[in-house]
Amino acid sequence: MMLGVAVSAPAQTPIDTIAPESRRVEGTVQLGRRSGPVPVAGTWVVVHRIGRDRSGPLDSARTSRSGVYRIGYRASGDASAMYIAVTSYAGIAYITTPLRLPRVTGDDAAIMVFDTTAPPFPIRVAGRHFVVTGPGEDGSRRVIEVYELMNDSTLTVVGSEAKPVWSAPIPPGARDFQLSPVGDLTPGTVRQVADRLDVFVPISPGIRQLTFGYTLPPSAFPLTVPLADSVEVLEVLVQEPDATVDGAGLTEVAPVIQYGQTYRRLVAQTAKRNTVIRLTMPAVTGGLVARSLSIIGSVLAGTMLLALPFALWRRRRTWATAPAEIDPIDAMTRDLAALDVDFERRGAPTDADRAKRDSERSVLKARLTAALAARERRP
Repeated sequence: MMLGVAVSAPAQTPIDTIAPESRRVEGTVQLGRRSGPVPVAGTWVVVHRIGRDRSGPLDSARTSRSGVYRIGYRASGDASAMYIAVTSYAGIAYITTPLRLPRVTGDDAAIMVFDTTAPPFPIRVAGRHFVVTGPGEDGSRRVIEVYELMNDSTLTVVGSEAKPVWSAPIPPGARDFQLSPVGDLTPGTVRQVADRLDVFVPISPGIRQLTFGYTLPPSAFPLTVPLADSVEVLEVLVQEPDATVDGAGLTEVAPVIQYGQTYRRLVAQTAKRNTVIRLTMPAVTGGLVARSLSIIGSVLAGTMLLALPFALWRRRRTWATAPAEIDPIDAMTRDLAALDVDFERRGAPTDADRAKRDSERSVLKARLTAALAARERRP
C-alpha cells in the first residue's frame, strides 16, 4: 500500500547529484506504556523522501506480529534529500530520525507511538527563557521568549484550535509578533489570541521547544511578567547593563556573549507558579539609542534574533534526562511528512482542507529548501 500524497511540481528539472542507490530500513513500531513498550502489529510504515527537487512516499510495509517492519527503497536525486519512515497511530503521525545510511536498523529505525488524551492535561515547563534587547530608535525593545515544554507521560495530548493543548501569556501592548521558523512548534501549530499564544499541535511524550518574539513600547516598562506555570529553569537575558531585573529567585551569573554582544544573565531554579519577574529599563537617551541601533542592526534582526536563545540554551542545558536536541532541518522534515500523513488519513478531504494543506505545505517546503541550501553553503 502506498499513500497517495500530492507533491507540488518542482520549479526546475531535478538534477541527480548522487548515483541511484538501493537502501533498506528494518525497525520496530512499539506502543509506549509505563509498564514497557508493546509491539504494534499490522500497522503501515511508509518511507518518505523529502528534498528540494521532489518529495513524497517511496515504499511501505505492514508490521509483523512482533511489530517489525522491513522496507527497501531507492535513494536518488539531490544529495541533501532526507528519508524518513512514518507510521500513524490513533490518527497521529510518528516518525523516525532521518535515515542517513544505506542500511538502518536498531534505535534509528524504531518508532514509538502512544495512546492519546485530550486537554486539559499537565504539560510541564522545563525551561523558560526571556531575552530583552536594547532600545530601538523609538525606544521600543524586542523581546524573545523560549519555552521548553515537557510531556513526561506516556500519552500524546491532542488538542484543537477550540481546545488548545497549552497556552503562553503575551504582555499587553505587544506588537510585531513573530514565531520562530526553526523551533519544534511552527506556524500553523499555534495561534495568537489576544494576550496569549495557544498551542494546538499534538504534543507527544518528550520535550518541545516554542520560540517567539514581539516588540514592546517604552510605556510597557517597568514590565511585570507573572509565571503562569512553575518553571524548572528560568533564565533572563538583558542587553542593557543598567537594567534592573528581580523576582522569582533570579540570581545574576556570568554574562554571555552572542554574535559579539554581551548579555547579562540571571537564572533561577524551580521558580514557583504565580511568582513575578519585574524588569525596569533605564531611560532612553540619544546616545543610548544610537549605541543600541548599532548593536541590533542587521546582525540580530529577524530570524537570527529568534535563533539567539537556541544557542544560549543548548550550551547550558543541565538536566541529564532531556532527550537529544532536534536539528531544525530534521524537525521541519518531520513536520512536512506528518502533514502529508495527517492529510492522507482524512477519508474525504474538502477543497478547503486541500487548500489549507497545500498552503501549509508550501510554506514549510520553502523553509526546508532554504535551510538545506544554507547548510550546503556552510564551509
